[in-house]
Amino acid sequence: GRIGRRVFADVNAYRARYNDFLSSATPITDPTRGIYPTAWGEAAIDPFPTQFVLTYRNFGTLHVNGLDVGLTYDLSQRIRSWVDYSLMRVSGLEQPANDFDGDGDYDELSFNSPEQKATFGVGFADVVTTGLDVELRGRWVEAFDFVSGFYRATEAGRGTGQFQFKDRGPLGGYTSFDLSATYAVSRSTQVNASVMNVFDEPMRQSVGAPPIRRLLRTEVKHTIR
Repeated sequence: GRIGRRVFADVNAYRARYNDFLSSATPITDPTRGIYPTAWGEAAIDPFPTQFVLTYRNFGTLHVNGLDVGLTYDLSQRIRSWVDYSLMRVSGLEQPANDFDGDGDYDELSFNSPEQKATFGVGFADVVTTGLDVELRGRWVEAFDFVSGFYRATEAGRGTGQFQFKDRGPLGGYTSFDLSATYAVSRSTQVNASVMNVFDEPMRQSVGAPPIRRLLRTEVKHTIR
């Protein structure tokens, strides 16, 4: 909707219900607590070295709740600013049956996605000369745990060096900025130069992958009419 002459708002909320919500493949072997396989079918297995077993856990009925809010504010005919915010959370997890390790915490399910994230920025049209547009854009991603089979990115595993914590820490947890300038040489030709991750903030977005650093890019686009 439109709020006044210069403010535009976009608000969305949703709630999804999942029955028999299954986790990704989850390790359950824990020799320190006496949890390890003793047989494969009818064949016995030696306790040590033990086999590493993964299975799929059923968390029953869960709800995913979400909220997306976007605001755009025109400071003038040539300056526009905006902010977008997204919130997503799981509810219904706090059931006794979901505390698989009996520690009183219900952290056995990793949503593998940030609960909160946001983008924001400001754009300038006809800077210095007609046809030159400049945009500064920022992005914030909340830190989050990622657990899927052998691959883990968790705060609990930071710095341990154990095989189930290969990545040494959670994903996300950064704020980055991009800067771009576009110049319209003519109605059909545009030149663009951009710097992604201006301040060279290390951004880890997947397990086992190196952090994404600063990236510079230029391009020329010509439209055949």
